[in-house]
Amino acid sequence: LTSAEWPSAKNGVQVAAYDKYYIVYTAVDELYVFIQGSDVDDELGLAGLLEDVVGILKAMAKRGPVTEVAVMDEYTKLCLCLDQMVSNGIANQSNRDYIESLVEMRPRTQKEGGSLLPHLKI
Repeated sequence: LTSAEWPSAKNGVQVAAYDKYYIVYTAVDELYVFIQGSDVDDELGLAGLLEDVVGILKAMAKRGPVTEVAVMDEYTKLCLCLDQMVSNGIANQSNRDYIESLVEMRPRTQKEGGSLLPHLKI
């Protein structure tokens, strides 16, 4: 679908319901992102997860728009980020800085949820 055929997706997060399931979707530059939850998920939780995914996509695209090429260039990193966000079908992490620190394998700061204890030397 093109943006001309589906103009409502450009206006923020949209919600659709099918049977017992909610689907949230939005357009990010040239891409459409969809997230479907299970029958126990609500649209607000899914919308929050979608906003986090969109933030990660925009951070990965860096200076340019989010395109299919930009996503494919950073596909491995995107998969690692999604793996950190959703574990066993449950969204358990939404702090983008924390997720990016895990993917980049850099030390976490206290703000990102790192250890508050000083490093102990034996």
